[in-house]
Amino acid sequence: AAAAFAPRARVVQALVQVAMGTGVGDQVVEARATALLTLGRAAREGDSDALAATVAAAQDWHARVRDAALQVLGEVVRHGERRAVHVRLNAVRALAPIALGSGDARAVASLVAGLADEHSVVREASIMALSDLAKEGDNSVADVVAARVAAIQALGPAAEKGDMRVVSVLTGCAQDWHADVRREGLEAVARLAEDIGDDDCGHILAA
Repeated sequence: AAAAFAPRARVVQALVQVAMGTGVGDQVVEARATALLTLGRAAREGDSDALAATVAAAQDWHARVRDAALQVLGEVVRHGERRAVHVRLNAVRALAPIALGSGDARAVASLVAGLADEHSVVREASIMALSDLAKEGDNSVADVVAARVAAIQALGPAAEKGDMRVVSVLTGCAQDWHADVRREGLEAVARLAEDIGDDDCGHILAA
């Protein structure tokens, strides 16, 4: 088994070297992106080196490389090996600042997908990332505002299950400075009241 593993490890390392290259030519950039996409399978199966290269590439200077990295990270969150909890968790953690900083819709969608993970630690990381996004401060960039609205929509079920941290976030969003976020926050609180009853909701919101 070890002998069979060695060639694969060498292939992964070779792909990592290509993905982490520093060339600026179009062919080099395309080769880097292709290497990342090829590393996707290894990352999904739990290879830490493949995932580390992908996480680093998500912050790359070139959009083509970043796009490839975001695609792989999203695939890791959605289709990562069941036992490779650490790679799914690290993918969520890598996507969180991207969603928060730019409102990238792909990163947000992957965080939302993480809410359905079978492992609680991945779900928890996704909830925290989306909560941070929902209550993001004063960024008026349209993509970020749209991401905040999407985060509020995704967090509703967690609030309905009684997660008080999420309830607090949604309540804050209902008083947000931005009209779109405020409207979505108010709708989320209204849905919460319908689901658990006005009296119970009043007690929760007052807690």
